[in-house]
Amino acid sequence: MRWIGSDEAGKGDYFGGLAVAAVFLDDEKLPELEKLPIKESKKVTDAQAIYLSEEIKNLCVHEICYLAPTEYNKLYSRTPNLNHILAWLHSRVVMKLLNSVGSCDRIVIDQFADPDFIKTYFPKEVPLVIHPHGEEELAVMLASLLARATFLEQLNKLSESEGVVLPKGASTEVELVGKEFVLTKGEHALGRVAKLHFKTTEKLLTTAPHRLWAPWRVEYITGPRKGGCIFCEALKNMGKSYVLYCSEWAFVVMNIFPYNNGHLMVAPTRHIGELRELTTEELVEVGRLVQASVEILRKVMHPHGFNIGINVGKVAGAGVVDHIHVHIVPRWLGDTNFMPVIGDTKVVSAALDKIYGMLKPEFDKLKL
Repeated sequence: MRWIGSDEAGKGDYFGGLAVAAVFLDDEKLPELEKLPIKESKKVTDAQAIYLSEEIKNLCVHEICYLAPTEYNKLYSRTPNLNHILAWLHSRVVMKLLNSVGSCDRIVIDQFADPDFIKTYFPKEVPLVIHPHGEEELAVMLASLLARATFLEQLNKLSESEGVVLPKGASTEVELVGKEFVLTKGEHALGRVAKLHFKTTEKLLTTAPHRLWAPWRVEYITGPRKGGCIFCEALKNMGKSYVLYCSEWAFVVMNIFPYNNGHLMVAPTRHIGELRELTTEELVEVGRLVQASVEILRKVMHPHGFNIGINVGKVAGAGVVDHIHVHIVPRWLGDTNFMPVIGDTKVVSAALDKIYGMLKPEFDKLKL
């Protein structure tokens, strides 16, 4: 008898990614496997799961696929249905394993959705069995242990890299750690460690207190106002003014008194205060830089949306009335609403130098 079993781990955990494993089993391996204290993965400790997974890897041909949170969130944004993602991952590891071993008599998958739906992801000739209690099958039990161990190992690595212990599950403890993570790392960093489509995300972002720390505003609040145009001054001293990109017609600069993390401004290099004064070249270049800036912010900071706009005239809220500029404000679920953004009531959570260091390499790659 030759058969394959597959199972997944991490789909119910807010932190960490998603692991799917498949294991090939035949009669020759059974005597060796019987020597191991193999149980359903739910009945063993984390340490036992990791130990058993190493033994299983040494004995059985297997395939494992792990989606880190960043990869998972990108995939979910394109395919917002967990069952579709699971079916794709199961078919991926099973078919890859099947190609390695040549053939098998039976392929068993622990049921996670309607069997007919799961089967659409596999060739019709595959001897597929969707089992509602899959871990009763030895091959699925082995795959479950591999998937769980992979998830745990990757969660531990993620905890180490972020400097915080990320708990399993979706409990109150998870919410407490999540709130602290948002407070210390910033909302944009959540996608590195968590599955953003969980309801936990909205709960964290709507209940987590905003961090009242903005050291760069002290000089603005307490210091004397400088004369001249801040945009023209920035162009004269680009090395110290957070200019991210400059062309002949326009440039991108960080707002040093930002309304939110990653707040950028795009302005013409020429000192003009009205839209009607923009030449065709300037108008096109400003538009291209706004478009490029949005894509770079999307890539680096993973915001959920943007506010993009121009304030023309002091009555409309323009802080600098004689040098027209476009605001690009990244937005995350639960940060605030548009009026507080414009009214400058939000204090952000990440230092300018750090964000500049994240964005500048991407702007350096621009070829417009």
